[in-house]
Amino acid sequence: MPGYNDTADNLQAPAGFVSRLGLPEVNILPFHRLGASQHEQLDLDYPYAGTASPSPAALPAHQRIFATAGLPCYVGFETPF
Repeated sequence: MPGYNDTADNLQAPAGFVSRLGLPEVNILPFHRLGASQHEQLDLDYPYAGTASPSPAALPAHQRIFATAGLPCYVGFETPF
């Protein structure tokens, strides 16, 4: 989520963790605001209304962090980096 958990330090920790687990790959699901409509229907404030989705230019850098840890990394349903 941009501004919350998208820093290199914040991504390196799970990359190392998943690598130690021996899992074959990682799939990054970029932040989206699909839950906003449910909040609206329930007459609730959506706390992430002002949060933007990550820019497509930022995602390859995120993939490289996982690739450096030895993990093929997909973004959404894309092919691994």
